[in-house]
Amino acid sequence: MIVKYRYEGILCGADDGILNFKYEDVSFKKEVLDIVEFKTKYGNFFLDNFYGGMYKYNSDDKYEIIKIVIEKSKPDFNDKNLELDFEIEQYMHKQIDFVVSAINLVTDAFLYVLAPVIYVTNTNDGNSQTCIFPYETPNSSFLGSSQTFREKNFFIKYDVIYLVENLKFVKENNILDIVKYYYNNHKSIHNRPIQFTTLMTCLEIMLVEGKGELSDKISRNVAVIFSRNKEEGNEIYRKLKKLYNIRSKIVHEGKFDTSKYYKKYNKDAYYELELIVLNVIQIFIKHKFIKKDLIEELQGTGYGEFYQKYKN
Repeated sequence: MIVKYRYEGILCGADDGILNFKYEDVSFKKEVLDIVEFKTKYGNFFLDNFYGGMYKYNSDDKYEIIKIVIEKSKPDFNDKNLELDFEIEQYMHKQIDFVVSAINLVTDAFLYVLAPVIYVTNTNDGNSQTCIFPYETPNSSFLGSSQTFREKNFFIKYDVIYLVENLKFVKENNILDIVKYYYNNHKSIHNRPIQFTTLMTCLEIMLVEGKGELSDKISRNVAVIFSRNKEEGNEIYRKLKKLYNIRSKIVHEGKFDTSKYYKKYNKDAYYELELIVLNVIQIFIKHKFIKKDLIEELQGTGYGEFYQKYKN
Protein backbone atom coordinates (compact mmCIF):
# COMPACT_ATOMS: atom_id res chain seq x y z
CA MET A 1 0.00 0.00 0.00
CA ILE A 2 1.26 3.48 -0.89
CA VAL A 3 -0.12 6.54 0.85
CA LYS A 4 0.29 9.86 -0.95
CA TYR A 5 0.35 13.23 0.80
CA ARG A 6 -0.27 16.43 -1.14
CA TYR A 7 0.04 19.84 0.52
CA GLU A 8 -1.70 22.81 -1.11
CA GLY A 9 -1.91 26.39 0.16
CA ILE A 10 -2.83 29.71 -1.41
CA LEU A 11 0.36 31.71 -1.98
CA CYS A 12 -0.66 35.34 -1.52
CA GLY A 13 1.41 38.00 -3.26
CA ALA A 14 2.60 35.66 -6.03
CA ASP A 15 1.90 36.14 -9.74
CA ASP A 16 2.25 34.08 -12.93
CA GLY A 17 6.00 34.74 -12.95
CA ILE A 18 6.46 32.16 -10.20
CA LEU A 19 4.64 29.32 -11.99
CA ASN A 20 7.76 28.06 -13.80
CA PHE A 21 9.79 28.03 -10.59
CA LYS A 22 10.39 24.72 -8.81
CA TYR A 23 12.57 24.11 -5.77
CA GLU A 24 13.28 20.49 -4.87
CA ASP A 25 9.79 18.99 -4.37
CA VAL A 26 7.98 22.35 -4.04
CA SER A 27 6.12 23.63 -7.10
CA PHE A 28 3.48 26.22 -7.99
CA LYS A 29 0.25 26.05 -9.98
CA LYS A 30 -2.62 28.32 -10.96
CA GLU A 31 -6.22 27.60 -10.02
CA VAL A 32 -9.05 29.46 -11.82
CA LEU A 33 -12.49 29.42 -10.17
CA ASP A 34 -15.83 31.12 -10.70
CA ILE A 35 -17.56 32.60 -7.65
CA VAL A 36 -19.61 29.46 -6.93
CA GLU A 37 -16.52 27.23 -7.13
CA PHE A 38 -14.58 29.68 -4.96
CA LYS A 39 -17.24 29.75 -2.24
CA THR A 40 -17.67 25.96 -2.36
CA LYS A 41 -13.95 25.34 -1.93
CA TYR A 42 -12.91 28.18 0.38
CA GLY A 43 -16.17 29.53 1.81
CA ASN A 44 -17.42 33.12 2.02
CA PHE A 45 -14.84 34.14 4.59
CA PHE A 46 -12.01 34.89 2.16
CA LEU A 47 -14.33 36.78 -0.20
CA ASP A 48 -15.93 38.84 2.56
CA ASN A 49 -12.61 39.49 4.32
CA PHE A 50 -10.31 40.30 1.43
CA TYR A 51 -6.71 39.25 1.95
CA GLY A 52 -4.16 41.23 -0.05
CA GLY A 53 -2.65 39.37 -2.97
CA MET A 54 -4.78 36.26 -2.45
CA TYR A 55 -6.38 36.26 -5.87
CA LYS A 56 -6.64 38.18 -9.12
CA TYR A 57 -10.15 38.88 -10.42
CA ASN A 58 -10.08 38.75 -14.22
CA SER A 59 -12.36 39.98 -17.00
CA ASP A 60 -14.14 36.60 -17.27
CA ASP A 61 -15.46 36.97 -13.71
CA LYS A 62 -12.99 34.33 -12.56
CA TYR A 63 -10.73 34.25 -9.53
CA GLU A 64 -7.11 33.36 -10.30
CA ILE A 65 -5.22 31.82 -7.38
CA ILE A 66 -1.57 30.76 -7.18
CA LYS A 67 -1.05 27.59 -5.13
CA ILE A 68 2.13 26.32 -3.49
CA VAL A 69 2.28 22.53 -3.66
CA ILE A 70 4.43 19.75 -2.21
CA GLU A 71 3.89 15.99 -2.57
CA LYS A 72 5.35 13.04 -0.67
CA SER A 73 4.63 9.31 -0.67
CA LYS A 74 5.02 6.64 1.99
CA PRO A 75 5.24 3.10 0.57
CA ASP A 76 4.32 -0.05 2.48
CA PHE A 77 2.41 1.99 5.00
CA ASN A 78 -0.87 0.57 6.29
CA ASP A 79 -3.03 3.56 7.21
CA LYS A 80 -6.68 2.67 6.71
CA ASN A 81 -7.84 5.81 8.52
CA LEU A 82 -5.73 8.05 6.24
CA GLU A 83 -4.47 10.17 9.12
CA LEU A 84 -1.74 12.75 8.68
CA ASP A 85 1.66 11.13 9.24
CA PHE A 86 3.74 13.08 11.79
CA GLU A 87 7.07 12.81 9.92
CA ILE A 88 5.49 13.90 6.64
CA GLU A 89 3.69 16.73 8.40
CA GLN A 90 6.94 17.98 9.99
CA TYR A 91 8.84 17.74 6.73
CA MET A 92 6.21 19.68 4.77
CA HIS A 93 6.01 22.38 7.43
CA LYS A 94 9.79 22.87 7.37
CA GLN A 95 10.04 22.80 3.58
CA ILE A 96 7.18 25.22 2.88
CA ASP A 97 8.35 27.59 5.60
CA PHE A 98 11.87 27.62 4.17
CA VAL A 99 10.81 28.21 0.55
CA VAL A 100 8.41 31.07 1.34
CA SER A 101 10.79 32.78 3.77
CA ALA A 102 13.84 32.35 1.52
CA ILE A 103 12.04 33.75 -1.55
CA ASN A 104 11.07 36.78 0.54
CA LEU A 105 14.69 37.17 1.62
CA VAL A 106 16.16 36.87 -1.89
CA THR A 107 13.58 39.08 -3.62
CA ASP A 108 12.36 41.29 -0.72
CA ALA A 109 8.80 40.23 -1.52
CA PHE A 110 5.76 39.79 0.77
CA LEU A 111 4.65 36.20 0.18
CA TYR A 112 2.48 34.39 2.72
CA VAL A 113 0.27 31.28 2.75
CA LEU A 114 -3.45 30.95 3.47
CA ALA A 115 -5.85 27.99 3.72
CA PRO A 116 -3.27 25.18 3.72
CA VAL A 117 -4.53 21.59 3.61
CA ILE A 118 -3.02 18.16 3.05
CA TYR A 119 -4.80 15.56 0.94
CA VAL A 120 -4.04 11.99 2.10
CA THR A 121 -4.77 9.32 -0.53
CA ASN A 122 -4.60 5.52 -0.48
CA THR A 123 -3.39 4.59 -3.98
CA ASN A 124 -4.75 1.05 -3.69
CA ASP A 125 -8.43 1.93 -3.43
CA GLY A 126 -8.38 5.65 -4.29
CA ASN A 127 -9.87 6.70 -0.96
CA SER A 128 -8.87 10.22 0.07
CA GLN A 129 -9.02 12.31 3.23
CA THR A 130 -8.50 16.06 3.63
CA CYS A 131 -6.50 17.13 6.69
CA ILE A 132 -6.19 20.66 7.98
CA PHE A 133 -2.52 21.66 8.18
CA PRO A 134 -1.88 22.08 11.94
CA TYR A 135 0.70 24.89 11.81
CA GLU A 136 0.66 28.65 11.56
CA THR A 137 1.19 29.45 7.90
CA PRO A 138 4.42 31.21 6.90
CA ASN A 139 4.15 35.00 7.20
CA SER A 140 0.35 34.88 7.51
CA SER A 141 0.35 38.27 9.23
CA PHE A 142 1.62 40.00 6.06
CA LEU A 143 -1.95 40.11 4.77
CA GLY A 144 -2.63 43.30 2.78
CA SER A 145 1.04 44.08 2.21
CA SER A 146 1.15 41.55 -0.62
CA GLN A 147 -1.51 43.06 -2.89
CA THR A 148 0.90 45.48 -4.60
CA PHE A 149 3.35 42.68 -5.40
CA ARG A 150 0.66 40.67 -7.14
CA GLU A 151 -0.77 43.63 -9.06
CA LYS A 152 2.66 44.60 -10.41
CA ASN A 153 3.55 41.03 -11.50
CA PHE A 154 6.57 41.28 -9.24
CA PHE A 155 8.02 37.83 -9.98
CA ILE A 156 7.99 38.04 -13.77
CA LYS A 157 11.37 39.84 -13.68
CA TYR A 158 13.06 37.00 -11.79
CA ASP A 159 14.85 34.27 -13.71
CA VAL A 160 13.93 30.78 -12.50
CA ILE A 161 17.56 29.62 -12.42
CA TYR A 162 18.49 32.69 -10.36
CA LEU A 163 15.84 31.88 -7.75
CA VAL A 164 16.77 28.20 -7.52
CA GLU A 165 20.50 28.92 -7.17
CA ASN A 166 19.97 31.52 -4.47
CA LEU A 167 17.51 29.44 -2.45
CA LYS A 168 20.11 26.67 -2.44
CA PHE A 169 22.73 29.16 -1.30
CA VAL A 170 20.49 30.43 1.52
CA LYS A 171 19.85 26.86 2.67
CA GLU A 172 23.56 26.01 2.68
CA ASN A 173 24.58 29.29 4.32
CA ASN A 174 23.94 28.91 8.09
CA ILE A 175 23.86 32.68 8.61
CA LEU A 176 21.34 33.57 5.90
CA ASP A 177 19.23 30.55 6.87
CA ILE A 178 18.89 32.15 10.33
CA VAL A 179 18.61 35.76 9.12
CA LYS A 180 15.71 34.97 6.78
CA TYR A 181 13.42 34.33 9.76
CA TYR A 182 14.39 37.55 11.52
CA TYR A 183 14.02 39.53 8.30
CA ASN A 184 10.60 38.05 7.58
CA ASN A 185 9.50 38.70 11.17
CA HIS A 186 10.47 42.36 10.99
CA LYS A 187 8.03 42.73 8.08
CA SER A 188 5.14 41.00 9.77
CA ILE A 189 5.39 42.68 13.19
CA HIS A 190 3.59 46.02 13.17
CA ASN A 191 5.62 47.54 15.99
CA ARG A 192 8.44 49.94 15.09
CA PRO A 193 10.67 49.40 18.18
CA ILE A 194 10.55 45.62 17.78
CA GLN A 195 11.10 45.92 14.02
CA PHE A 196 14.09 48.17 14.63
CA THR A 197 15.77 45.85 17.14
CA THR A 198 15.06 42.86 14.88
CA LEU A 199 16.80 44.56 11.96
CA MET A 200 19.81 45.40 14.12
CA THR A 201 19.90 41.75 15.22
CA CYS A 202 20.16 40.80 11.53
CA LEU A 203 23.26 43.00 11.21
CA GLU A 204 24.78 41.49 14.35
CA ILE A 205 24.25 37.96 13.03
CA MET A 206 25.79 38.77 9.64
CA LEU A 207 28.65 41.09 10.58
CA VAL A 208 29.85 40.36 14.13
CA GLU A 209 32.15 37.61 15.36
CA GLY A 210 34.08 37.25 18.61
CA LYS A 211 34.35 39.64 21.53
CA GLY A 212 34.42 43.41 21.45
CA GLU A 213 32.03 46.33 21.31
CA LEU A 214 29.10 45.39 19.07
CA SER A 215 28.28 48.91 17.95
CA ASP A 216 31.88 49.53 16.85
CA LYS A 217 32.13 46.24 14.92
CA ILE A 218 28.80 46.68 13.16
CA SER A 219 29.44 50.34 12.33
CA ARG A 220 32.91 49.77 10.94
CA ASN A 221 31.96 46.71 8.88
CA VAL A 222 28.95 48.45 7.31
CA ALA A 223 31.12 51.50 6.59
CA VAL A 224 33.80 49.35 4.91
CA ILE A 225 31.21 47.58 2.75
CA PHE A 226 29.45 50.67 1.41
CA SER A 227 31.98 53.54 1.49
CA ARG A 228 33.69 54.72 -1.69
CA ASN A 229 36.35 56.73 0.14
CA LYS A 230 37.65 57.51 3.64
CA GLU A 231 35.41 60.54 4.16
CA GLU A 232 32.27 58.62 3.24
CA GLY A 233 33.41 55.71 5.43
CA ASN A 234 33.69 57.98 8.47
CA GLU A 235 30.23 59.40 7.79
CA ILE A 236 28.61 55.94 7.44
CA TYR A 237 30.38 54.84 10.63
CA ARG A 238 28.92 57.77 12.55
CA LYS A 239 25.43 57.07 11.15
CA LEU A 240 25.56 53.43 12.22
CA LYS A 241 26.71 54.43 15.68
CA LYS A 242 23.63 56.64 16.00
CA LEU A 243 21.36 53.87 14.69
CA TYR A 244 22.83 51.43 17.19
CA ASN A 245 22.32 53.96 19.97
CA ILE A 246 18.58 54.07 19.05
CA ARG A 247 18.52 50.29 19.37
CA SER A 248 20.27 50.44 22.78
CA LYS A 249 17.73 52.92 24.14
CA ILE A 250 14.89 50.62 23.07
CA VAL A 251 16.48 47.60 24.74
CA HIS A 252 17.78 49.24 27.92
CA GLU A 253 15.36 52.12 28.52
CA GLY A 254 12.24 51.16 26.58
CA LYS A 255 12.45 54.41 24.58
CA PHE A 256 12.13 54.64 20.79
CA ASP A 257 13.08 58.11 19.64
CA THR A 258 14.37 58.78 16.12
CA SER A 259 13.78 62.54 16.12
CA LYS A 260 17.45 63.49 16.56
CA TYR A 261 18.46 61.23 13.69
CA TYR A 262 15.80 62.72 11.43
CA LYS A 263 16.79 66.26 12.42
CA LYS A 264 20.46 65.60 11.55
CA TYR A 265 20.05 63.54 8.35
CA ASN A 266 16.50 64.37 7.22
CA LYS A 267 15.86 60.62 6.88
CA ASP A 268 13.79 58.10 8.82
CA ALA A 269 16.08 55.92 10.94
CA TYR A 270 13.93 52.80 10.54
CA TYR A 271 13.92 52.93 6.74
CA GLU A 272 17.64 53.73 6.69
CA LEU A 273 18.37 50.63 8.79
CA GLU A 274 16.01 48.46 6.75
CA LEU A 275 17.79 49.44 3.52
CA ILE A 276 21.22 48.75 5.05
CA VAL A 277 20.15 45.27 6.18
CA LEU A 278 18.65 44.45 2.78
CA ASN A 279 21.82 45.62 1.01
CA VAL A 280 24.06 43.54 3.29
CA ILE A 281 21.87 40.50 2.56
CA GLN A 282 22.24 41.18 -1.15
CA ILE A 283 26.04 41.42 -0.76
CA PHE A 284 26.02 37.92 0.77
CA ILE A 285 23.82 36.59 -2.02
CA LYS A 286 25.49 38.35 -4.94
CA HIS A 287 29.05 37.39 -4.00
CA LYS A 288 28.19 34.10 -2.25
CA PHE A 289 29.98 35.11 0.94
CA ILE A 290 30.45 32.88 3.96
CA LYS A 291 30.33 34.97 7.15
CA LYS A 292 33.82 34.02 8.35
CA ASP A 293 35.39 34.91 4.99
CA LEU A 294 33.52 38.20 4.72
CA ILE A 295 34.48 39.35 8.22
CA GLU A 296 38.13 38.41 7.70
CA GLU A 297 38.18 40.46 4.50
CA LEU A 298 36.48 43.44 6.16
CA GLN A 299 38.97 43.42 9.02
CA GLY A 300 41.88 43.81 6.62
CA THR A 301 40.21 46.37 4.36
CA GLY A 302 40.07 50.16 4.57
CA TYR A 303 37.27 52.52 3.62
CA GLY A 304 36.67 52.54 -0.14
CA GLU A 305 38.70 49.40 -0.88
CA PHE A 306 35.86 46.85 -0.57
CA TYR A 307 33.62 48.94 -2.83
CA GLN A 308 36.32 49.23 -5.49
CA LYS A 309 36.89 45.48 -5.44
CA TYR A 310 33.28 44.36 -5.59
CA LYS A 311 31.45 47.42 -7.00
CA ASN A 312 28.46 46.66 -4.70
